[in-house]
Amino acid sequence: DYSLVNFSVGLGSGINNFNINTDILGNTRPLPANTNPDIGAFENVNGFSGPALSNISSSPNGISLVWTSNTAGISSFKIYRGLSPDNMQVIATVNSSNNSYIDNTAATQTMYYYAISSITNQSVESGLSNVLSSVMLNSPLLVEPGNNQDSTTLNPIFKWNKLNYATVYRMQLALNSNFTQTIIDTVLADTSVLVINLNNNTSYYWRVRGQLS
Repeated sequence: DYSLVNFSVGLGSGINNFNINTDILGNTRPLPANTNPDIGAFENVNGFSGPALSNISSSPNGISLVWTSNTAGISSFKIYRGLSPDNMQVIATVNSSNNSYIDNTAATQTMYYYAISSITNQSVESGLSNVLSSVMLNSPLLVEPGNNQDSTTLNPIFKWNKLNYATVYRMQLALNSNFTQTIIDTVLADTSVLVINLNNNTSYYWRVRGQLS
């Protein structure tokens, strides 16, 4: 399939000097009327390039989207979200001066799919961008050592519960509760880690965060 995707810069970028009224499939060219034809043999019904999602990431604050747009005359962008890439609804509209958005209404431990469209100054909507997905992870439940637990060994095993969707875990061990004196900061795929050579009569603080690959 050599059709242009909705966010291709080739949409509406051709010239109309050759009096070719249909594309290779017989569709009217240009489409929509009064636009420039698309580059290539196929005509896209949207007439101009939509935005392209370039990055998606999650944090405790929400799911962040970043996109690019090469089309002039855009007034706003619509943010689409759904539980599948085939069933998405508009959740927000942002001004064209924005190229990022944070979805702070996303539920944790739920995989969401996102796409973006652009709206021209004439209120014409582009096709949807590429689709990206992400999930906002809960904090893992720390299993052992327990809170305020006195350890019987200087080589304890730290364990936590597995999180759905998490592919790796960041584990930190520190000498203070705000983790400015961190002595271990590691990323691993397992849900436990052996720590050796801790000191006697010393308080330690630990935390774990699940991450996506």
